[in-house]
Amino acid sequence: MFLKSNKKLDAAILKAWQALAKLSSPTRDAEVMLTLLGKDINAAQFNSLSKAYVEGIAILKAALSTNDVATLAMSTLQALPAAHPKNQ
Repeated sequence: MFLKSNKKLDAAILKAWQALAKLSSPTRDAEVMLTLLGKDINAAQFNSLSKAYVEGIAILKAALSTNDVATLAMSTLQALPAAHPKNQ
């Protein structure tokens, strides 16, 4: 979901999504590097990137399984005008 600034979401909701995106950045970076560089990197670099990716996925899975993220998702949907059934 792409949240445009004109959606007028509460600042706390936007800050929470930004924190989640920041948490996922190192994992995405490792994934992209592994995909793009593939066999062009040495074993030590591959192992380091693989470890960062696996650890990042574990952190993201733990974060996404919390009630905080479920609450954030519901708060976001409730804050978006199109998410309300009366507006559909």
